[in-house]
Amino acid sequence: MDKFANAFSQSQQARGVPFGRTRIGVNTGNVMVGNFGGKVMLDYRALGDAINTAARLETINGQLGTRMCISESTVSQIENFRGRPGGRLVLKGKTVPITVYEPLTEEEDASERVAQYRSAYALMDAESPEAGDAFKLLATQYPDDPLVVYHAKRFEAGDTGSLVVMSRK
Repeated sequence: MDKFANAFSQSQQARGVPFGRTRIGVNTGNVMVGNFGGKVMLDYRALGDAINTAARLETINGQLGTRMCISESTVSQIENFRGRPGGRLVLKGKTVPITVYEPLTEEEDASERVAQYRSAYALMDAESPEAGDAFKLLATQYPDDPLVVYHAKRFEAGDTGSLVVMSRK
């Protein structure tokens, strides 16, 4: 889906059509699916907290700079998942943090950039005082990596650790 959406967006932009980016949020959980309503209005829907969380993850991409954000409940069910953690997020309206991940290609997953990110993230997750400097250095090395830049800016603003309380949906 991501691959198609990016290719379609690029083709539209090449034609001069201003077309934005598609963001994807993935979460796993129990939902209710079916026809809801009555005589006046009947609608086929999926309802439940898992749907709401997936929708929030989709919008979180805009804040993290990512295109895809996958919850730990999904990642835990994927054998040989390739990705990197984005943080332990307390989504707007929630109280329990969830770890979110950005999926990566095999090449990205094996890159030096991602290895350095994982090292910096481990420092951040352990609330090491060295984490801020690690992300600052990474941001100078990889200024086009939005997740690196996001965390570097968090540290510049005085945040610490991997726990992030999201103030907007």
